[in-house]
Parts: sequence; C-alpha cells; structure tokens
Amino acid sequence: MKYRSKLLPLLLILTCFSLPTHADTEKKVGLLWVGKSSMQDRVLKGFMARIEESAPSINVEVKPQLKTIEEASFVVARYAKQKDAVIFLRSTGAKFLAQNPLNIPAFIGGCNNPISLGVASSLNSPDKEITGVTYYLPYEKHFSVIDDTFKNIKSIGLLLEEGHPSSLIDLKGTEEQIKLRGITLHSRLFSSKSELLNETKKLKVDVDLFIIGSQALIFDNTKDIVKFAGKIPVISYSGKSIEDGAVLGLSPDDQKLGEMLADSVIDVLINEKPISQVPIKTDPSPKLRVNEKMLKFHGIEL
Repeated sequence: MKYRSKLLPLLLILTCFSLPTHADTEKKVGLLWVGKSSMQDRVLKGFMARIEESAPSINVEVKPQLKTIEEASFVVARYAKQKDAVIFLRSTGAKFLAQNPLNIPAFIGGCNNPISLGVASSLNSPDKEITGVTYYLPYEKHFSVIDDTFKNIKSIGLLLEEGHPSSLIDLKGTEEQIKLRGITLHSRLFSSKSELLNETKKLKVDVDLFIIGSQALIFDNTKDIVKFAGKIPVISYSGKSIEDGAVLGLSPDDQKLGEMLADSVIDVLINEKPISQVPIKTDPSPKLRVNEKMLKFHGIEL
C-alpha cells in the first residue's frame, strides 16, 4: 500500500499538466508582398478571417506593399530565421521563392500560373517545398466564354504590361488558344499609360476584340482603354476591370482564395502534412462577371 500511495500524487500531477497538443503550440508566419494591390488586400482579408476562426494559435506578421523586391528579400531573410513559414504574395513573390529556396515551408498567393513561374512542376504535387493558391485559370476557360459570346472574331488585340511576370504567361496562354481557332493576334507590351492608350487607339482599326491582361498597369487604366477602344469590345483576364467598363471576364474569388491559402497553411503547420501532399489550389468555381451597360452598348446577348 505504501508503494501505491507514493504513486498517487505523481499520477495527479500528470493528469493536471498534460502535454500540449499541436493545436496549442504557437506557430509564427511571416506574410509580405511588393507594391500596391487590391487583390492582395482581398486575399489577406480571407486569409486572416480563416486563421482567426480555425487556427488562432498561428501568429501572423504582415509586411504589405513593400517598395522593391530588394527590400522584400531582407524581410524574407528575417522571416526565414524567426518564423515557421513564409507567405510571399503576387507573381513577383512566387518567382522570388522559386529562385531562392528557403529552409522553412513557403506559400504563394495572388499570382499567375505557378508552373510558368517556376514554383512547381505540377499543381497537384508541389515539388519545391512551396504550395499555396493562384488566381490562374486555364485559358481554354476564358476562350470558351469568348466563343459563346462573340461571333466572327478574326483578330484580337492583347494588352500587357512590360516586365511583369504574368504578362508572358498571359501571352503564351492566349497564343495557344488563338492558334486553335485560326485568329490573328496583335500583342503589345507597355511600360507607361500614355504608350498603352496611344497604341490602343491605333490598334482598334485592326482588331475585333481587345483582351486586357491581369497586370496593374493594364487593369488600373481600364476606363481609358475602353474609351480609346471605342466600338471595339474590351474583355479582361482580371475581374477588377469589369466595373471599369470591360464587357466581361471570368474571375476567381480572391477572398475565397485567401481562405483556401489559410487552409493550406493549417494543413502544413498544424496538421503536419508534407507540402508535396498539399496541392496548389485554384478557385473551383470562378464567376463570369459582366458589365450590363457595356453589353447593351455593344449589342451583345449572352
């Protein structure tokens, strides 16, 4: 009996002070992006809401709208030493992570096609210790909307931002689709607003349709592009342009992508899944956004 009585206090202590679970252990995450981007604001909103709801033990430090990639590189270096994971948003961030491997889990979001950016060989099985989400949608989906909406399109003008990582992705995806349809493509890369608008005015005599790319210089000037395009319809690879006068565009839900990004972070940091088993996600149900006023202006019926 003496032996058993000595064990009793020890058993009580072990019962009262159980070991912490993974969910109780704080995880530190650093999130950043370069430049102003309303898309990233929406992604961040969805991300933080899901983290607060599902994994409050994850502590997130945010460094938004950094001025240069050089400045961001110093932040990433600090995060790599102090955090359990890094999230680098935008295509510039995805490209940086692909070229600068980290010793901690890395995540992307608010970016174009991760395969083209060098992040992964497959969206389903990430192979470079990087996963996350992307606004990328296959270009056949965009062109299925074009096929259903516009008839007798023989020539398209594609407007893109020079030097932006997503521009060449938009160009390649568009080229593949127009070749299948026998359409002539007039693609242009711009580094300034004045250059963009002047060329739009010139191009409108040669094209039946304008497509504007998913780069800030382009979609931030949608109103002026539409004005200079005149009677030529303008559609967009970015949903943001619809409210500014583009006729239509297929668009993922940025806030939903933020929530999906949080789920991936939780899977890796809390549920301890290998990144190779956490696919890079796309919006499974993108929405077709339309501008009814511009539909009527161009006499288009969906």
